[in-house]
Amino acid sequence: MILNTIKAVLAGSILTVALTLAPVGNNSYAQTKVEPQAIEDIKLLSKLSNYNYKVYKQGLDFHVYFTSSIKSKEAYIPLVHKMLELDSDNRIFLHLDNPGGSVFTGLYIIDALKRTKAESIAVVTSGAFSMAALLSCSTDKLVINDHAFLMFHTWSVGGLGGKGSEILEIVKAIDHTIRASLEGQCARLLSTAEIEKIMNGTDVYLYGTRINKVQQ
Repeated sequence: MILNTIKAVLAGSILTVALTLAPVGNNSYAQTKVEPQAIEDIKLLSKLSNYNYKVYKQGLDFHVYFTSSIKSKEAYIPLVHKMLELDSDNRIFLHLDNPGGSVFTGLYIIDALKRTKAESIAVVTSGAFSMAALLSCSTDKLVINDHAFLMFHTWSVGGLGGKGSEILEIVKAIDHTIRASLEGQCARLLSTAEIEKIMNGTDVYLYGTRINKVQQ
């Protein structure tokens, strides 16, 4: 009897699969034993991950990689639901090297970051743009490489419909919400003057060297 232990990486969890091979005539059979908790982890991660982001579990930590621009809210409902289920023993790492995306979806995730009991940590290794930059400011901690950056600019929303007066009110509401987010979540990194520049249409870049000095 030969016992081979194979470590397989599946959905970010390391599973130890024991294969027991025994000859049966000219053939052999294999019995595979997988820990029940590992199976549950795989089911969980497959439900959470989709085209827009991938979720990996490491112990009590959850790593969320934003693999494409932030799109419609519906794709992020499973992720937000899980975030709100987590306890203070958990940590959520948001890997935010990302071009940004939907204002409304971003605000939806920011609200979940405020309400989750888990510690939240943003990780930026190259660059986080637009809504991804705002998300980076909204976590409990920000880990950023010295050579990386956050890029902030004023918001843009396509597809607004309705009467002119209604569209104007929507614009005012979004503008107010984005300003409040910048002044709230990003106040530790952005000056009042920089926030005004952003709201008035100027792109503002914050580099990792400056951010890390502020956070020391």
